[in-house]
Amino acid sequence: MALRPVVAPSLESDGALVGLWPRLGVRRLTPDDVADDLVADAEASTTALDARGQAASSGADVDAAGRSLATKVYASGSAIGAGAEGRGRPLEPDADTPASPDGAARPPLDAVLTWLDAQPPARAARVAAAPRFPDALGRRRPLVGPDALRLTPAGALGELVRSSVGGPPRPSADVEVRWGAVLARLGARPITLVEVVEAAGEAAPAWWDALHAVLAAAHGELSGRDAARVALAPIFLCRDGTRRPARGAERGRVPSDEALVSLCPEVPWLDARQGAAAHVRGLGEALGFGARDLVAVLAAGPDDALAEARLDWLAAHPDDLGAAERSALAAAPVWSDADGAPRAARRAAGAARRAGAVRRARGVAAVADSERVDGAAGGGAGRAAGRGRRRGVGERARDGALGGGRRCDAGAPRGDGRRAAEGGRDAGAQPPGAADGRSAVAGHGR
Repeated sequence: MALRPVVAPSLESDGALVGLWPRLGVRRLTPDDVADDLVADAEASTTALDARGQAASSGADVDAAGRSLATKVYASGSAIGAGAEGRGRPLEPDADTPASPDGAARPPLDAVLTWLDAQPPARAARVAAAPRFPDALGRRRPLVGPDALRLTPAGALGELVRSSVGGPPRPSADVEVRWGAVLARLGARPITLVEVVEAAGEAAPAWWDALHAVLAAAHGELSGRDAARVALAPIFLCRDGTRRPARGAERGRVPSDEALVSLCPEVPWLDARQGAAAHVRGLGEALGFGARDLVAVLAAGPDDALAEARLDWLAAHPDDLGAAERSALAAAPVWSDADGAPRAARRAAGAARRAGAVRRARGVAAVADSERVDGAAGGGAGRAAGRGRRRGVGERARDGALGGGRRCDAGAPRGDGRRAAEGGRDAGAQPPGAADGRSAVAGHGR
């Protein structure tokens, strides 16, 4: 088991030589010596691999550079006896066992694990922390620490891990079957669901389905921190085929009404089946997209092609708009002034007054202030009425969305401006639904 030169067994068993070894300064190996050798061999091999990598990148002699450095490091603590470096016969390399950097045989993994399993925990832990346990690709790793060899978990998660590409390093299937229990006692930990999620990359649809099946069964057992890590990973399928997280600014969204999908095509909508899944809703935060979010979209800068349809939707869902949403919508640049320019509601009302137009339509005056609008400016009123007839649907949407808007006939003919203003004032005094704060959407549906 030793990685340093040792006396041949035939000489050691010769009773006539028993008293000779102490006089020659040759001491008997202890279990701590064996542990030291296993650690030194692991560290030397790692250094040799690093040296070979550096030499390869620089174009130097890879073997010479790697071997010379490894031999120097390894030999610094490998001699037997005081001042007896090289004394004794080194073990012959086993045909199935790679040699250590100084040419001594490296004991088979089975022998190392058998010996470690019989050692006290403190001694075994020293070796377990050294990079000497091969992963499935042959690279030697420690059993503890950030670069440690990991074990395949049990159950459905284990099946998922075995079918994964990438992720934490694992031993070969054969080693794990024969020595998994010993590796676990030495400190190797199973791969976790969070690690599988964070390592997920390109995979077949069946693999993603399996991942979400595992999440559906286990998400309730995750700690708050682990649940957040899973939710922030881009593993949730969207309708455009991309995958996004379920939390944060880049998260996928779930529409409160399917019509919102076509009204806001720029929003990353979660796949309908995924968005309805209990584990996605349980892990996600603020996935829902409704009236408040639609108001935010309008406030950020309306799309002319969709603004009217968005306002129509808001008018059809007045109960979804609270005071904050109505205030934000009033400040959004979606209200046409007398010249048709988009403005916030208060500024649009002011421009209309200056133009002498009837601007009770669209709920603008109710949001801006309660001043009476003079509807006697014939030309301006006629233009406003014409625009009102052409955009009556949008006006009804604005009336309902803002809530509490004063009713008026947006399509009143020329000369009826004062009557429209007075009708709006009367209706504004007690709009339907005023008692419970609901908007008078129905009053604008003519």
